[in-house]
Amino acid sequence: MAEDTNRSASSTIAGYRYQFDLTILEILSADSSEILTIEGVEDVDKSGFGGSSLVQCKYLSSQKYSLAGLRSSLIPMLDSFERGLRSNYIVHAHFGKETSQVPRSLTVDELKTSLTEHQKKTGNTILHFGKYKNSTLEDFVKFLSIKGGKSMEEQKKEVLTGLTSAMECSREEAVGLHYGNALTFVAEKACQKDVSSRRVTREQLLNHLNRKPLLYTIWHREVTSIENFVKATARRLRATRLLLPKKNRVLYLEEPLTASQDSFLDTAGLITFLALDDYGEGQLYTARPWTVVVRSSSHWYMNLKRDLLGKGVAYYDGYEDVLFNPQLFHRMPVQVRFKRGDAIEKTSYDIRLVNEESFGKYLKEGFEVDTILSTVQAVDMVPNSDATMVHIPGLDAEKIVSLIARV
Repeated sequence: MAEDTNRSASSTIAGYRYQFDLTILEILSADSSEILTIEGVEDVDKSGFGGSSLVQCKYLSSQKYSLAGLRSSLIPMLDSFERGLRSNYIVHAHFGKETSQVPRSLTVDELKTSLTEHQKKTGNTILHFGKYKNSTLEDFVKFLSIKGGKSMEEQKKEVLTGLTSAMECSREEAVGLHYGNALTFVAEKACQKDVSSRRVTREQLLNHLNRKPLLYTIWHREVTSIENFVKATARRLRATRLLLPKKNRVLYLEEPLTASQDSFLDTAGLITFLALDDYGEGQLYTARPWTVVVRSSSHWYMNLKRDLLGKGVAYYDGYEDVLFNPQLFHRMPVQVRFKRGDAIEKTSYDIRLVNEESFGKYLKEGFEVDTILSTVQAVDMVPNSDATMVHIPGLDAEKIVSLIARV
């Protein structure tokens, strides 16, 4: 029973993936006059100067094509048609076997065959077309078209090609960044209760992908590996120069990053890397130390500070254990240059370290940061900041080091 439940859940997720991929393709193919409604009358409704269409998506990878397989899509479409909704009705259906046999249209007789249900348990036959006039069925098939959908992987390739072209980016960026964010965009729209909130244009999707903080979401985990995400994010960070040493860079940690089985780093090790390898001796004097913001219990936070001191890391916390002072915290470390050149030989501290409450006070004083690299799940954790947000929940300490080192 558990195995059947897991199989059913997996099939449902695949169905959503397939539908969301198709929705992305529909949005990318829309012209400037067209507005799309996700989960409208059908899965995707499209309207514009050229007319309107209602698209129902079916993903039946374990089934062989049959007219009966179209029934669940055709019944609500025919109901809408009888109520006077005149649009192009499209059934986009993928069957695991004989998808190539899917017709582009149906005759009235084929429609009736599809809408005839033979119930095996009771032996009854239900004529779902019986309540409609024959003239209604004849008109309906003129507005109906069937499209044999490609496989999950083939359709995904189309989406990636479309995103690469629309975003004018590399295939790597489309796979690692934009695809997951596009899926999240569609999924979030589909969940909105208000129909107006489920409407979208091609321009809105592209603007969303251009402005969206780099975000590792559940959909990224579904469609790409963490390693691919790290590579794509590093490439984007290099291109945008968001983590240059002269920037005010922040690492926002939501919880302890304990060492996993395949990771030799823990949170203190990560911070030590930022303090001693990515700042300090050998860096140009224009470099600024990282700021690490921690969201955790006070007990764990104090243990972290002790661990850093044990590793020889000189942190600066703006005296938050006594009385946090944002102005003092903002002061950069005193530097000694190597032989009076441009390289740093010594600094009065290696890294800035504060808890979430102190960091909030710092921002409220009007001090700005440039980039926030965050493991915090909430996207709006710093709502009034103009900093560029790079969200990476789910990455362990070693992957974060790998990401920063690649930049």
